Amino acid sequence: PEEGVKKIDIEIETLNKSLKIFLVKTEGSLIALSPVCTHLGCFVNYDRDSMEFICPCHGGRYNINGEVVAGPPKEPLHRLPVKIENKKVYVGIKI
Repeated sequence: PEEGVKKIDIEIETLNKSLKIFLVKTEGSLIALSPVCTHLGCFVNYDRDSMEFICPCHGGRYNINGEVVAGPPKEPLHRLPVKIENKKVYVGIKI
């Protein structure tokens, strides 16, 4: 994304699977976040109005950096390793 949050679908052809991640660009930095709530494993959604990731299951809320701001989660959203090389973004995922 130029600035803000973008949900990305990653296709893993060898496993015939699709994974979702969030790419977040703020003030010149780029991070990748897992969409899995650290409370009970539900998938979070990004709310552009509040600029927060919100878990629909139990009301967990995370800021744009994935840090907990409210609700039952005790841990932030998991950050995934990111590398930019030759104008391409590489994200490390565990499969």
